[in-house]
Amino acid sequence: NEIKRVFHKLREIHLPANPVHVYPPELASLGLNDTFDEVLILQIMLKKLADRYDNVPDVELSGVYDPKTQQTIIKLQEIFKIDQTGKVDKQTWNHIERIYSSLTNND
Repeated sequence: NEIKRVFHKLREIHLPANPVHVYPPELASLGLNDTFDEVLILQIMLKKLADRYDNVPDVELSGVYDPKTQQTIIKLQEIFKIDQTGKVDKQTWNHIERIYSSLTNND
């Protein structure tokens, strides 16, 4: 599918991720019921991916790391072939941010 193709293509050419949404160093991870500002930033990125790719579940922009957000993260972790924890750590955030940046840079 297309999101896998784009993700793997970006990995192959080693483009640096756009540092617009840098993972907050004070956070170990984001998970269920978290309400940090970073959750809303994450949901904005996820919404953009869901709008573009059919196999990415949509999320609500609530600022709360709810079960829908967790399900979307698990799906993306599966696509990225990383541990499917349902939590967002630096690795997961950076993969999401890289795809998000490629979409916003092409708008």
